[in-house]
Amino acid sequence: MPGIVQQWSERYFDGELSPTVLELLAPLEDEHADVHQFVDWECQAMREVGIGARDFSWLLAWELSHILPKIHPRAWDGMVPPITLKDRHRKLDDYVGNNRWYRPEAGAKLVDLGCGFPPHTTVDTAQAFPHCQIVGADPSFGQYLLVDELGDYAVFEDEEKVRYFQAGIVDTARWESLTRDPEATKARFRSLLGRVLADRPEIRGTSLLNVEADGVRVTANPILEYAGSNLRFVQVGLDDLELDGLADLIRCMNVLIYFDHATRLRALRRAHELLKDGGIFLAGMNWALSIYCRYTTHQKSGGSMVPREFAFGVENTRPLELVSWYRLHPDDQNCRALIECVRLLRRDPAFMAELDPAMDALQERNAFCPRGEDGYLTGVDPDTPSEHLQNGFRNMVEELDAMGLPERAAASLRRSGLHAWRNAVGHVAVDPAGLEAFTHASS
Repeated sequence: MPGIVQQWSERYFDGELSPTVLELLAPLEDEHADVHQFVDWECQAMREVGIGARDFSWLLAWELSHILPKIHPRAWDGMVPPITLKDRHRKLDDYVGNNRWYRPEAGAKLVDLGCGFPPHTTVDTAQAFPHCQIVGADPSFGQYLLVDELGDYAVFEDEEKVRYFQAGIVDTARWESLTRDPEATKARFRSLLGRVLADRPEIRGTSLLNVEADGVRVTANPILEYAGSNLRFVQVGLDDLELDGLADLIRCMNVLIYFDHATRLRALRRAHELLKDGGIFLAGMNWALSIYCRYTTHQKSGGSMVPREFAFGVENTRPLELVSWYRLHPDDQNCRALIECVRLLRRDPAFMAELDPAMDALQERNAFCPRGEDGYLTGVDPDTPSEHLQNGFRNMVEELDAMGLPERAAASLRRSGLHAWRNAVGHVAVDPAGLEAFTHASS
């Protein structure tokens, strides 16, 4: 029997994955079955929408073999990894202020559910809506935050249990050095915390206190540092969330992807209980700087939650990274809707005749996964700083919008019989009523 990587190549790409992609995927042979299932679904989605071997970038292959095993929930004892990035939801903040369904006025209550820690996106939202009241909710913020001499950090549930750790800057090399041996990294952070607590025992049991020793900083109950005049935090999940008055908006990004369909339906019903009539529930996923967005806007209308809009970034039509088809359950509604839309777009020769040359030119100009002489997508310079890479991808997405590709995608979907439009922030929006993924949705 061929190895699992060769099986993926033959089953989903007619055996035509490039030698470089096969080599980059090779470390997956020894990974856990849960990781294999994820990659199988990823490849299955690519086959379903019509993405062939020539559009399988080296970057995607590297992320699947090097990044995925370290961010998969099984790497964190089944916990949802609180991956938070500054400016991640900036475009979604713009959407909240400019969408066609419900725009918050002064005094509105906005809830960021599953905001994670550090709660960068919630702080961004509080700054974007200074006249609104923002509530950040998460089941666990941690008892201690430890920042080492390099700026890398760990969040502790108690004095022994490391909930999560992360590099202090967006840098792939630093992140890989931390995750190469996770248990050793956790042990080092525990040792640092023990040393600081031994020197400064008064930090135990305090509501908020910063102490520093030998370049290592420890904060007790660190979430309190981020609260502000229009921003407060509550340590609860959706089931136990109670609000002083009904909410105008609940945003739940990069959370529900980890749960099954029954849990997602329960979250929708709970959102109905917490929202004002007309209020909206925004749920989906995205990556750094709102790249590779996909999300659904539900609106409370009387006794039900009505799906008003499914939206996605046009870059998902030919993605270079693993985020587009990221799912941990096969019935992930947003992912299924994205697959439906991208399949229709890629079957439209007129649209693809505009998209493919545009993306090829942008990738060539920015040196991001340009095509090689063999016609296959390549990768990125390994020395490219992660921040530069993310900004470059964002700029490419903005250029696609300036070229009119989101509107042309919407026009293509309209030709396929869907009600589609370019929404207020440049994403391709579709009326969910026309999508099979929403046919059996329950409110």
